[in-house]
Amino acid sequence: MSLPDVGFRPDTPTALTIIDCAVWPYTVQAGTTQAKFKVDAHSAILKELQPMSIAQGDTIQVTASKRTDGSVAFAVEMIARHRPEPNTEEHAQWKYDGIVLMMRRCIASAITNCKANNLEPTSELVGPMATSMFIQSCKAFDVNYLIGEPDDLPF
Repeated sequence: MSLPDVGFRPDTPTALTIIDCAVWPYTVQAGTTQAKFKVDAHSAILKELQPMSIAQGDTIQVTASKRTDGSVAFAVEMIARHRPEPNTEEHAQWKYDGIVLMMRRCIASAITNCKANNLEPTSELVGPMATSMFIQSCKAFDVNYLIGEPDDLPF
């Protein structure tokens, strides 16, 4: 059984939950209805989704607007990231992934700081700097909100 294509009303924001984003066209869900994006007609949506690092369970909002020349423009924004149920194996893996990404951010920041101060970024400098940044950031931030790519953070 094939899924129907997603349709949009002009200038009406539509919230869609990502069901499958492994291969384009993605499968999405609005309410209880599942559908697929149209391969060619919705390719502009794919271009806007790519830098967002979307994953299964994320919720996006798409607004279609008709231009004066008759073409359709899509505005896409992330509404919510998928958060697994607490105290599940999926939640533990999700939290671990967030911690690893945060440590990677701290290492990248330590290297950048070394270079900005004309220092060679050696493991003797980067290791302690990154570890200190990681410890302080874990005290200051809720690690649950640090899931996602570095450019995806709300600050």
